[in-house]
Amino acid sequence: MYRENCLRAYTETLRAVYIIGVPCAILAFIGALFIKNSKMQTKAEEEEAIRKAREEEAGEGGAAATEDVEKQAGHVDDAARVEREEEEAVALSAVGPVPEAAVETGTEEKRAS
Repeated sequence: MYRENCLRAYTETLRAVYIIGVPCAILAFIGALFIKNSKMQTKAEEEEAIRKAREEEAGEGGAAATEDVEKQAGHVDDAARVEREEEEAVALSAVGPVPEAAVETGTEEKRAS
């Protein structure tokens, strides 16, 4: 009796899963057909594009523009480093040291054993 009820409940549940799951899978497949397939640049192509952009900037603004870009990159790196150090300091300050009472209690329990 229990076995029949359990099997009936199991098959009805699986039926509901397939009734909902199959249409969702079909809709997902149809939606995937409309996604545009765009080619991403390889590392070499990306570096080449960056090099060309820098050459164009150097041609327009001279060598000073290239130096400005390098200085800005250095400032960005420094700012990111400072920000990361500040975040680490805040995180470490939130942890705080272990209270002396907890340390002393731990040693007394070991001595009593």
